Amino acid sequence: AQHGKRRGAVARIADPVRVQPLIGGVNHRYTTSTTASAMLMDCSLAPRLVQLSALVRQYDVVEIEHIGIYNYRCIGGGNPDTDGCTPSMHAQARAIDLHAFITSDGTRYDVTDDFVITMRHDSCPMAFSSEPDRILKEIACAMVEDRIFQIVLTPNYNADHRDHFHVDMTEG
Repeated sequence: AQHGKRRGAVARIADPVRVQPLIGGVNHRYTTSTTASAMLMDCSLAPRLVQLSALVRQYDVVEIEHIGIYNYRCIGGGNPDTDGCTPSMHAQARAIDLHAFITSDGTRYDVTDDFVITMRHDSCPMAFSSEPDRILKEIACAMVEDRIFQIVLTPNYNADHRDHFHVDMTEG
């Protein structure tokens, strides 16, 4: 793949790949879709999803609903080409927004419904108020502790993240 800035469907993705949705026994599905499909991402994100799948399998999770990987935009919105702003990790396809985790028996851990906001900044372990809240907070903390992603933002971060965990590969 050609590296560097490009126009069109893969602008700013250094090494674009399409990854099949079944990764390590966990199906990855866009939340509004009824079936999973291949996901466009930077090649460097794929091994992180393998690690994520291994982590959530410990909780009997067989499906992750996400609300997006690639979105050519700036942090906070805007167009990187015209607005002179910093491209988000989504613009580089090096981030994914995780919305819900579904177990083999159909139990659903939904960030919107089950994650209880406790404070502005997360520190692990996070206080929890129910079993679903505990599971979600343990998954978030494990992603940090296992260094699967450099950035893990939960609903504790701000209102823009109320319905998902934003996880990305910001360097540094």
